[in-house]
Amino acid sequence: MPFYTVAFRWSEHAHSSWSGSNNGRDIRHLIITPDRSTVDQFFRLLQETKDWGSKAKVDSLIHHSPQMFTWCGDDNESLTWAIDYLNEGRASISSKQEAKNIQGKVHYKKLFQWNESYSPFPILPHLDLTDHIEGKTFCIRNKRVPERFWALDNRDNSPIVSSTTHRAKFRIQIKGRERKNELLMVNSDYIHIIPLPEENKRGVFFKESMDEEWLHYKGTPSQKLEMTLDDLLNGKIAVNVSYPGGEDKDPVYFLRVVDRDSESGEQWELC
Repeated sequence: MPFYTVAFRWSEHAHSSWSGSNNGRDIRHLIITPDRSTVDQFFRLLQETKDWGSKAKVDSLIHHSPQMFTWCGDDNESLTWAIDYLNEGRASISSKQEAKNIQGKVHYKKLFQWNESYSPFPILPHLDLTDHIEGKTFCIRNKRVPERFWALDNRDNSPIVSSTTHRAKFRIQIKGRERKNELLMVNSDYIHIIPLPEENKRGVFFKESMDEEWLHYKGTPSQKLEMTLDDLLNGKIAVNVSYPGGEDKDPVYFLRVVDRDSESGEQWELC
């Protein structure tokens, strides 16, 4: 199913070539991609490289929500030139592989001025999505069973569990970056997951126990949980049902690391 994003040309610092009084009214685009991750990757490339070529200089980017961003540039066509350069393989950017991964997948429709009735502004349905801005805090829940959240268990081994009665918050950071709360995370980013509050919690770790790699959040770390955002969201973490108090007691749903090829992992989402 296509994913739609609206883009407005706007900046708090109006360029001399156009009037600041009509910010956002006249230059508007509908961006069409096959999924959310594609438009996120496109926006991330814009963030990291402002100048894609002689006609595609985009700046003043603000990601307002998963389906709306504002931008500015040298002229009204800078954004469309950036998309054209991307799809034609002519974008002058350093992240060549990331650009190639979405080449031919980002398209646009010009919406032109606000008062042109022949080009009405599309009404996009509201999607309950959380913006994946690095360094911010999130809850993590099961995409197929949304009432199940990641939670911190207070047992001696400090496991991370899936729960319908408790939930924890986590700070998610891109590996090797200082937290700045501005870069949009994309699926290929290697991430660190840090439970909150952060005192005495240096991140999520996993241990091997009976050939199962289960997650815990404090104590003596064995291995740091290091994975991409795509791994987290799409199949690297599974749920293991256990009865530590006996089969007559309530089960505990431990989380463990699995091989994605096993297809035993769950789909998770940030909220």
